[in-house]
Amino acid sequence: MPKTNLVSIPSSCTLCPRRCGADRAAGRTGFCGAGSTLKAARAALHYWEEPCISGTRGSGTVFFSGCTLKCCFCQNYPISAEGLGREITVEHLAEIFLDLQSQGAHNINLVTPGQWQPWIIAALDIARAKGLHYFAQAKPAIEAMMAQAGHPAFDAEGILQKGVILRHLALPGHIDDSFAVLDQMAAWNDADPGCFIPSVMSQYTPFYKAAEHGIGRRITTYEYRRVVNYAMDKGLAQGYMQQKSSAKEEYTPSFDLTGV
Repeated sequence: MPKTNLVSIPSSCTLCPRRCGADRAAGRTGFCGAGSTLKAARAALHYWEEPCISGTRGSGTVFFSGCTLKCCFCQNYPISAEGLGREITVEHLAEIFLDLQSQGAHNINLVTPGQWQPWIIAALDIARAKGLHYFAQAKPAIEAMMAQAGHPAFDAEGILQKGVILRHLALPGHIDDSFAVLDQMAAWNDADPGCFIPSVMSQYTPFYKAAEHGIGRRITTYEYRRVVNYAMDKGLAQGYMQQKSSAKEEYTPSFDLTGV
């Protein structure tokens, strides 16, 4: 596994569950589209997360290029599927983290970061040495999420310090699927009450190739209300439910390479 800029670049990538084995050290890409050079598409304060993440000052959000899922309805398809992004160094990513902190971000929020894990860890090491301090809270949250353990905990401002938020994006015409997801979430909650924060989302907007897969419309108020009522009936009331008005293009960031 060759090293460059403090990063061990996979020569047979197994960073995500697909374990495609791409020789990224040689510049080849796998399913996610990521190669040997770190790419990011946007870095800015983001105010449209759950309140305990975005708070009053915003979440310091970095959107990375590529994705290990490639959902046909992806709202971020220019970066997840089409590869939009700017090549940056690990050192520059560290400076991005520090800049977001200086802007007052409550936390550092990484979007589709899995395929860039070695680069991100190296950047965090650099940034921490230069004064980045939100990672002290993010690290136990990540560990708790990976271990699926640890109840949510908040600071005096109501900002999440550790714990898990389980998001479910309700899709049009797939209410039964939503019910099945909520059944599983309810089972987890019943076994260990309060072990996560549920977040039921209505913001689905038909982008990219969604219409080709039969989901070329927004969810209706009736459909979403059914999902919300089901969640409430299942005891998942201690969380977040989006307003129907969230399903608008303006809530999807403009990937104009801001901040990277």
